[in-house]
Amino acid sequence: MDFYVTVPPPVHYLDSTQAFQVLNREEKQYIFSCAQASWIGGLIDLIQTSPEAAGVFLLMLRVFGSQDPDSMAREAKKSGFSDTEIEAALSYFACVFGNLGNYQNFGDTKFVPSICANRLTQFLSTNTYFSDQTTGIQDLWNELLPAIYSLSPRRLRLGFGPHDGLSTYYSANCSREDAEIVQKFLKTAKLEAYNTRLFKEPVEEAGKLLFTLRFACADRRIVDAEHVDDIPSNWHLQLEYGDMHELMSLLVSSCHEASTHALNEDEARMWSLYADSFQSGSIDTHKAASKVWVSDKNPAVETYIGFIESYRDPLGVRGEFEGFVAVVNKMMSAKFQQLVDNAVEILAQLPWPRSYERDKFSKPDFTSLDVVMFASSGIPLGINIPNYDDVREKHGFKNVALGNVISARFKDPKVDFLSEADRALYLANIETAYEIQVGLHELLGHGSGKLFRRDNDGLFNFDRETTKDFLTGGLVEHWYEPGETWDSVFATLSSPMEECRAECVGVYLCDLHNVLRLFGVDVHGKQSDQSVHDVVYVNWLSMVRSGVMGMEFYSPAENGGDTGAWRQAHSCARYAILRVLMEADPTMVRVDQVTGADGAPDLLITLDRNKLKTVAKPAIGTFLAKLQYYKSTANVRDGKAFFMNYSELLPEHLAVRKIVIDRKRPRPLFVQPNLRQVNGEIELVPYPTTYAGLIQSYVDRFRELPRGPQAVKALEAAWRRDQPVPDNVTTRMRAVVRHRVSAFGTCSSLINENHRRFQTPVRPYSVRIIGNIVFQLASINGNRGTDAYRLISKRDTKAENRKIIESEYSEGCGWNTTRSLDRADWFVPCVQEGGMDTSAAEKLPQIIDKVDFEYDAVNWLKSNKDEPKTAADARRKLREVLRRQSDACRRNEIALGRPEFNIPYGRPGADSQGTEAFDWFPPRKWPINAVHLIVYIHGGYWRAIDLPECTNFATPITQAGGIFVAVGYRLAPWQTIHEMPRQLCVALTHIIDYTEKRIEQETHSQLQVKLHLMGHSAGAHLALETVMAGLQAQQDSNDRWLKDLGTMVLIAGIYDVRPMVHTFINTALRLRSADEAWACSPLRLFTDFPKDHFRQMSHIDVLFAWAEYDPPALIQQSQDMSKIYAEYSKTYGGQLYTGRVETYCAKYEDHFTTIMNLNNGTSGSALLKKILEFIGLL
Repeated sequence: MDFYVTVPPPVHYLDSTQAFQVLNREEKQYIFSCAQASWIGGLIDLIQTSPEAAGVFLLMLRVFGSQDPDSMAREAKKSGFSDTEIEAALSYFACVFGNLGNYQNFGDTKFVPSICANRLTQFLSTNTYFSDQTTGIQDLWNELLPAIYSLSPRRLRLGFGPHDGLSTYYSANCSREDAEIVQKFLKTAKLEAYNTRLFKEPVEEAGKLLFTLRFACADRRIVDAEHVDDIPSNWHLQLEYGDMHELMSLLVSSCHEASTHALNEDEARMWSLYADSFQSGSIDTHKAASKVWVSDKNPAVETYIGFIESYRDPLGVRGEFEGFVAVVNKMMSAKFQQLVDNAVEILAQLPWPRSYERDKFSKPDFTSLDVVMFASSGIPLGINIPNYDDVREKHGFKNVALGNVISARFKDPKVDFLSEADRALYLANIETAYEIQVGLHELLGHGSGKLFRRDNDGLFNFDRETTKDFLTGGLVEHWYEPGETWDSVFATLSSPMEECRAECVGVYLCDLHNVLRLFGVDVHGKQSDQSVHDVVYVNWLSMVRSGVMGMEFYSPAENGGDTGAWRQAHSCARYAILRVLMEADPTMVRVDQVTGADGAPDLLITLDRNKLKTVAKPAIGTFLAKLQYYKSTANVRDGKAFFMNYSELLPEHLAVRKIVIDRKRPRPLFVQPNLRQVNGEIELVPYPTTYAGLIQSYVDRFRELPRGPQAVKALEAAWRRDQPVPDNVTTRMRAVVRHRVSAFGTCSSLINENHRRFQTPVRPYSVRIIGNIVFQLASINGNRGTDAYRLISKRDTKAENRKIIESEYSEGCGWNTTRSLDRADWFVPCVQEGGMDTSAAEKLPQIIDKVDFEYDAVNWLKSNKDEPKTAADARRKLREVLRRQSDACRRNEIALGRPEFNIPYGRPGADSQGTEAFDWFPPRKWPINAVHLIVYIHGGYWRAIDLPECTNFATPITQAGGIFVAVGYRLAPWQTIHEMPRQLCVALTHIIDYTEKRIEQETHSQLQVKLHLMGHSAGAHLALETVMAGLQAQQDSNDRWLKDLGTMVLIAGIYDVRPMVHTFINTALRLRSADEAWACSPLRLFTDFPKDHFRQMSHIDVLFAWAEYDPPALIQQSQDMSKIYAEYSKTYGGQLYTGRVETYCAKYEDHFTTIMNLNNGTSGSALLKKILEFIGLL
């Protein structure tokens, strides 16, 4: 396992000082804003790398943000640490920063510290703040330690589980076969996978699987995937937008800011489109941004951002995020531009027919850049982007050589496996050779060749009559169908085959005199007596040497946990080229095993330069032509077999690979400068080329960027949500308490010891929430919480805190489940052992910062800029939103239909008392046989909200072909909770009468009315109580609406009213006892309600729904009610039992967004789609 231990790598500085200094103020400001967006986006790489990568990153920011690395090194030295140990510790942390994760960016293998865990812990403890509980450093370290050092077979490399490796692009149980099936769906749906991750989980129903395709974006919604033949029948596939939404929201804001500092209109539009893409998750919008980027010719500042390269995805279709900002090197760019100007002439030299080349070569920008910053897991030497085939073919692309990266990379004088003579030639010519290779590779490698396609209209982009299959001589029989791309068809082989094709183009064309002249090579000067120029020889020699060095990144099948696969696309490509050359003439390329100067096994690579023109170039030409043939024709079956024949490591090369590994030297890390705003000016801040310098650069970067601290919090939120933990905070609390309650002495220690297990975003909260915590903890065992509340609050001597606790406790207590215990037996000893004294109460806000107990109305405002001061403030804002949405629906329906408003059914009343009336909205199109009538009863604790705020989702219902009715009722205290259901029975009778009258007027027929009763929160309570009241009064012919009732949709209902007696809500409800509250609780349906009456409900379909972020006890009520209702129906329903009982949890919704988002229709509300499907409107 030594292969995976960190070997201290060299450190280079990414120097852009000279290029930056010549920029003007506006250009520097533009760079600054672009860099901020790129660094924020770069944090996504940590989420995309491994489950622990983001945690280690956050740990390092805390450790070295509280004490700089040089200072810690000095303290460690005083504590007896050797220089080697200090280097081992710092180099590991520098490698995590440098790779944006704990896996190598080149090779995708894990690296672990070369210092043992105990000593690394001791090193970290030299930090003064290590054991300070307020920093959370020690807790986080203890949490991450096992994963950091784990070398279990699965964790050795990135790949599909459970055997190939680990990938956070997929859940641990997701296989390659699963991903390929989903890829077929994406093709059918004409979607691309660049910004997605795929997760698989079993569901309660036996044999069923839920697959969630997560799209990274700021907007949050869930959409059920349309069923296609490729999806197995036991799958449910849903598209979940909003992955990493905290980071994506910050990225959107940063893109908008970059747009305001853009240097021209194209750049401003480009950044606006980036923002739109990251907001919505639309790859098509990112393509639009890429088109604008391609059209922005010769900018002073070059930048690109997005989910770009798919090398690290085991399937090869999902993109790693990257963003860079660079300044054009005008001198070197002039050389590359000359290459562009001569491109058409040079392309004609490639070894395939003209019909296999693009119809028109769109001359791209080809620039040499000095990189100011590059946020990704690794910095390449050159780039050819965008990667979208449709954009490249129609609009072109850009080629970028990163000049300061190339010059830094080749400063190392040590060149393994070459003779002294070849080493001297190599060092003298490699930089020029590599410039040529990069130029040809990027411009004419990635920029050449045509893909044969058939479009949606059945038209081909090539002449089928004249275009020949140049391997068989017949007609072309393979092409890309609509929705197919190079990446999607060739999948995991797309990257290595494309890199191999581009590398072949580089070596194949590098000896052309017009190419050499463009790069300043004297083709007529003295060339010794060799047949090719030294630069050409070194380019071929470098390719051969890279093919040998790249064997390190092949995993032989016989190694434990390995899979016989390449872990790096470029290395696979270069090895295939090595194999082609060896096959052409075994004497031309030799890799001999020798004994090194140190007495250990070594290698000697020799290349016969006299055979490069006569043997090597023709062999590569033939190989290259076939690569292009398979790419053009989408012939994946034959193409895969052809390429794998050359890329499979020969048995005799296993020994060579071992020597390569034994003598490997790590790839260098890059220290990147920071940008800092000082008095309105942007300065470039350099750092030393040391591990400490690299570490400090990252600490300063995310501390000093305007949005840096927010980005760190967003990263933690996204990372915590990815961890394999239960679904919500209270579930986690219950799990912890059940196993640990006897071990804890006080409420505060209970929270403090376990806060890191709750896995919630960090948000500051005041002591106001203490009351709710008390309630939540007390309700874990199901009691009312009163005893615990009294015991705790009386120990807080601060009057203002007692008042806040009392208020918030009573607010929260309303959501308590009532699996009644007489008192909090487990809780009392906790309080008696010191409990919640004043000092503990004062510390609680700090503890709460770690836990973030969101609840009630405050939750729905969590993404708003304005923090709600109280739950009442949040509810007020909610009503404003509902009223705006309802007004918009009313205006819309007036324009399109004939709705009626405020149709009275009872007494008139003031708005504050509630309106005894209903609003009626007809369907957009009347059906032929039966019409669906949806009657909605609003919530509001029986004492708030009125008719003008209840029609916010009328339009989606009428669009689906249903009648929508919102019904008002007289509120408490002007009416008791016992009277409300009887009043609603009267309302339903009027609604049925009015509906039948309107049907006859509109259709001149008598359509069957299918009644669906829908309620939210207190409205769900009233819906069920109304049915019960109607059944008890069924002798009255006015309750004939019961015959039409087929469905109830109950969203986050309150089914046991008894806890309300102990809350402020009871000031309006005026319930005098628990017995009185029980008499209006739907739970009595199973105890005190006549079974004959219940039997008459057994034909009704019932959907119990709730939001993922509903108050936990409220969720529990819905879950318990649904289970009991289903079991009771089976037991007592008899022959009448035909109804369905289903449950649904609205992901990413809370108690109020469930209703607000219904306004967005089925595309923006998965709950609405479920409701419409359940009642038969979809």
